[in-house]
Amino acid sequence: KLRVGFAKAGRLMDLLERDGRLTAGELAAGTGLTTGAITTAIDRLEQAGFAHRVRDTDDRRRVYVELTPETLAGTSSFYSEHARLAEELYGAARTFDLLAGRS
Repeated sequence: KLRVGFAKAGRLMDLLERDGRLTAGELAAGTGLTTGAITTAIDRLEQAGFAHRVRDTDDRRRVYVELTPETLAGTSSFYSEHARLAEELYGAARTFDLLAGRS
């Protein structure tokens, strides 16, 4: 079980999907959460199997958070379906505008 708010988890996963791996500080800045709250949220995402921590190869003090390959595959299909639906809606609206004499 995720045990982190859906909106909070979604925002974290959106940032990670969009920007790739990020540090906890970068995630905190992107969400407005405190460093303590972000650590708990990352722990829960990690426990649920959505993300994992990766040490920087050049600076072992730096730790990044990234989505798991399985999560990335899921977000890709999720967003591609939404993009397809948005294009379909846009096309329908555009057709309506053209039929109504609006360009």
